[in-house]
Amino acid sequence: MPRAKSKSTGAAAKKRGRPSKKAGGGTEAVSKGSGARPNAPLAVDGRRIPVSPQTARAEKAAQRAASLLKDARKALADTQKAAADARAKAKASGAAADKTAVKKVRTKVGRALNKVATLRGNLREAKVRVTELKADDRYKAKANTVAVRLRQAELAANERIETKLDRAVQKYREAKLEELTKTEAKKAKVRKKQAERTLAELEDEKVAKVRVAKAALTPKPRKKRRKRRASL
Repeated sequence: MPRAKSKSTGAAAKKRGRPSKKAGGGTEAVSKGSGARPNAPLAVDGRRIPVSPQTARAEKAAQRAASLLKDARKALADTQKAAADARAKAKASGAAADKTAVKKVRTKVGRALNKVATLRGNLREAKVRVTELKADDRYKAKANTVAVRLRQAELAANERIETKLDRAVQKYREAKLEELTKTEAKKAKVRKKQAERTLAELEDEKVAKVRVAKAALTPKPRKKRRKRRASL
């Protein structure tokens, strides 16, 4: 026998199961053309409890069971009224046929009572099944919310780490750049002074070589010879 729930429960389930345009159904989908990073934290609506297909089927079964029970109770009431009429008629007439009719209608009443009891039990089971499935849906939705928010927190923490790391690297780079610049500036001064000394030495060496060369190329003055007296 199919199980179901009341119409009000089914209507509430349909209302809960309707996807929200604003929240996007609480899913974790990211549009490829949105420009968002694939691992960016996603919005999730923890207040919505999506209805699973199993829960929706169980609610419909509960509605059917409630409808069958309602019809069975109406039929029982009609049968009981017919039995009361048959008893009154048999009591008034005392005929054997009327007494037999009372027995038959009493049997129908018993069957109707059994049917009502069975359908009441089916409806109770259907309601319990719907309650269990709704509790499972609620647990899964909240567990998904916890997982999504945990992922969001992890991504936010990673972003904070990257930001702080970039800031620290930038500060270290600036400090190291200043230190190295000062060091290299001192070395550059030393190199410049050494180069100036070397140039000065080369200049002195050049001047000395030019002096020597000039001296070597300058003609020496001739010595005057003494005239010898001619021998007589």
